[in-house]
Amino acid sequence: MRKFAIILGIVIVLAGLIGLSVRYPHLTELVRSALDPWASVITAIATAVIAVFTLTLWDSNRRQVKHLREIERAYISGGGPLDNTGQIFCFTVNNYGKTPGVLLEYAVEFCPLTAIPSVPAYAAPGYQRTTYYDRVAPGGIHETWHVANIPVPPLARPMLVYGRYWFEDIWKATHTSGFVLVIEATGTNPHVPTGISRAYTDWN
Repeated sequence: MRKFAIILGIVIVLAGLIGLSVRYPHLTELVRSALDPWASVITAIATAVIAVFTLTLWDSNRRQVKHLREIERAYISGGGPLDNTGQIFCFTVNNYGKTPGVLLEYAVEFCPLTAIPSVPAYAAPGYQRTTYYDRVAPGGIHETWHVANIPVPPLARPMLVYGRYWFEDIWKATHTSGFVLVIEATGTNPHVPTGISRAYTDWN
């Protein structure tokens, strides 16, 4: 709105100057004679103003495009329940964004709740992620996508199951997000243990 007002003001000034030149041609000649010595300076200033305005307009458009993509892109969330036996972790994902995403890779690990590593296992050099290439449509909680059934190791419960997944949006930008769940006797609990590193849950 502010830029539109500036442009409108410039148009009004130019229209006024044109009107004056038509009605008072001798005044136009006087103004021209007075400004001739300053012509190069005025041209330089005008060029600089146009350059600044163009740059401002470009930056505004760039910010709008970035904001639109942030609003419209895929936001994939992961986790999952245990199966009926309580021995299988059903890794699932949901897309809470407005456009589809493509799940590229994932990693799921388990550890005792009393011995959580300071760094997730999947962050170790050479860790082998599981490749998985499939489209995840938007739909939030109403569209749950089953990815894999993963056996739960024989650790004392409650234990921690955690993971990370990597996905791509419709603009081919890659994103990642992590999840943390507590496995109890018969199910999973979305409880994040106190003091756990943000490396387990950060996202972009």
